[in-house]
This record gives sequence, C-alpha cells and structure tokens, in this order.
Amino acid sequence: MRLYDVLSAVFLICLILGFIFFGKQGDIGKRFTAALFLSLYVVFVAFARRESGILEYSRDSPSMVILDFHDLRTLFPVMNPKVTSGNSFPGDHGITSVLFIILFWYFAGWRAGMISLLQIPLFVVPRLIGGGHWFTDAVVGGIAFGMMAASWALLTPFAGFCCRALLKPVRRGQELLARRKPV
Repeated sequence: MRLYDVLSAVFLICLILGFIFFGKQGDIGKRFTAALFLSLYVVFVAFARRESGILEYSRDSPSMVILDFHDLRTLFPVMNPKVTSGNSFPGDHGITSVLFIILFWYFAGWRAGMISLLQIPLFVVPRLIGGGHWFTDAVVGGIAFGMMAASWALLTPFAGFCCRALLKPVRRGQELLARRKPV
C-alpha cells in the first residue's frame, strides 16, 4: 500500500469519526449507523465496479503516452505515487471521492460536506498531476459513476433499508454497553 493512500485513509477516518462523535444529526447510534453504511457502500461500489469491469475503457494513462514525462516516483520515492495505469478510465479515486462526498454531505450535513470536498485535491489531483489518469478519467468517469452509485443509494429505499437494518445491532450494542458495570 502506498503511503499516500494511507494518509488519505486517515483523512477519511478522521472525517467519519468527527461525524460520529461530534455530529448534530440524530443520536450517536444513528450517526454510527450512517457512517457504517457510507463506508461499506463506498467500498462495495469500488470493488464491484473494479471486479465487474462496468464502464471500464482500456486506455493508457498520460505517463505511458506523453514522451516528456517527469516521473514523480524519482522525485518522491518515499510517497511511491501512482504514475501509470493500463485502464485509466474511469478513475477509481474519482468515483470513490464523488460517492463519499455525496453520501457524507447527505448524512452529515452541508458543513461537513464542505469539509469532505478537501478530498478532491487530496485524492484526485495528485493522480492527474502524477500522470496516472487523464482529466476525463477523474471528472467524466468519476463524477458520472459516483453520481449514479449515489442515486442508487439515496433515491431508492436502499439506504434507508440498510441503515434501519444496521441500526438494530447497533442499538443492541449500545444497550449492552449501558448495562456494563463500570470498573
């Protein structure tokens, strides 16, 4: 795993934990359930799209096509940036970023949604600058597929059904924790 991906994951985890513990929507159980659904759905969509090959268009990334290419791996060897891709469309980081932003905005509110927009320069722009993706990979492919996946979750009963189903065991866990005697 790349160091940059680890730092990106830490950013997302901090956003989610901030929403769970400091959010104002519902109680902590509902916020935990929403965060759990958001996380599981984003991971599911990313893996399902990659494994199924839906909307995949095989084309080389800019670093494989452009001759005057400055390899960022030589400039930043510790970060090990992604600079090549044989299937660069649609960009997975673009899809997951757009999907996360839409779902996070929906569950956490507009202020938290605005903060989640910071992941665009953190996740997507480095892939463009590094030559791992074309601009259209991130913008056209990422936004189109991310919005499609978000609409499946939010404009159908799916998200509500999943959150209600996840809330039951979360409530049981809260009850068990509340009954536990302090040490």
